[in-house]
Amino acid sequence: AVQINFVVTAVLASGLTAGSLAALNYGWIIMLLPQGVIAQSVATALFPTLAALVAQGKRAEMRRIFGTTLRSLFFLTLPAAAGLIILRVPIVRLLERGAFNAESTRLTTWALGFFALGLVGHAAVEITTRAFYALKNTKTPVVVAVATMVINVGLSLVLMNLFAGLDWPPHGGLALANSIAVTLEMVALLVLLRPQMGGLA
Repeated sequence: AVQINFVVTAVLASGLTAGSLAALNYGWIIMLLPQGVIAQSVATALFPTLAALVAQGKRAEMRRIFGTTLRSLFFLTLPAAAGLIILRVPIVRLLERGAFNAESTRLTTWALGFFALGLVGHAAVEITTRAFYALKNTKTPVVVAVATMVINVGLSLVLMNLFAGLDWPPHGGLALANSIAVTLEMVALLVLLRPQMGGLA
């Protein structure tokens, strides 16, 4: 589902102004840096702990550890997202060299600002899916991911055209669609996880 999202975004961006696809790729990569350092590393370390607690029947302890981890993740990713949005211009300017010029910076900062809005969602999805896996439920995250993919494609088409109509760089609509979709995915996964864990601490 994630890969199909990338393909659809690439196809839509390739029909836009020259440099739009590259700007989306750079914005995505920059947003992934804190997501990878914080969320993926935490999720990788968290999974065996959650799986062991489920196997031992310690749901209350699992719920406590998951809640603590989720709060810590929000504590780190919210300021990281704010930092990416506020400092996006100086961050992207570090890339300026060769063919990557001021126009490239403008297009990339436009994408990065909207991608950064989804950083918290991307991070939460990483650990929430691991909780489902620990509970031996792989179906729910896949169904939600496919639904998110459909929403993302629909939002991409709508927001890309909306941005173009407002005379804004249309690729920003693609980045915003991704952020909205992943935030909805986070909410859906947490809502569906709650009854399986007996609540969320």
